[in-house]
Amino acid sequence: MSESIFLSINTVKWHLRKIYNKLQVRSRMEAVNEVKKQGFIE
Repeated sequence: MSESIFLSINTVKWHLRKIYNKLQVRSRMEAVNEVKKQGFIE
């Protein structure tokens, strides 16, 4: 995905870390569960 929008893999990883920190989670699954819990997605 990062290649199709001209971002480096490190940029994507950096943004994911920032999102995980804001959500206070450590994995993608925890992040999905947290945003569901907060009502951002159903």
